[in-house]
Amino acid sequence: MFPIARRALVLALLPVGLAAQAGTTPPPTGAVAPPVAPTPAPKPPNVIKFTGDLGYVSTAGNSSVQTLNLGDRVSAKFGVVTISQQFSLVHGRSKGKTVTSLYRAQVRSDYSLQTTFGIYAQVNYERNVFRRPRVPHRDQHRADGVAPR
Repeated sequence: MFPIARRALVLALLPVGLAAQAGTTPPPTGAVAPPVAPTPAPKPPNVIKFTGDLGYVSTAGNSSVQTLNLGDRVSAKFGVVTISQQFSLVHGRSKGKTVTSLYRAQVRSDYSLQTTFGIYAQVNYERNVFRRPRVPHRDQHRADGVAPR
């Protein structure tokens, strides 16, 4: 670049730089104020959360099946302690008979020692009853005395 063109570019950009600098506050002069100690973070409020679900499925055709499922989760946080409870149920019927029945329950207590480390205690219960629809065994005889093939 030529020396004259360089000077023109600097003079053209000078008002832009001055305008940008005018919006900033000047650095403090004289005595500097002591740094302010940060205020302690406010204690988080107690939080209670609830989640629930409900579902129902009914099918018809070659087979008839009805399934119902329920579930919930309740969680309460009190300072560093969190207590939660879960429950779920799945119940299924086919041809008027219960084919599945699943129950799950859980209670858990968490204690936060630090933000990334804690301990917990938990109690679980699960009951899973699964029943197959009755199918005649291959060696069973029919009512008329003829064995099925």
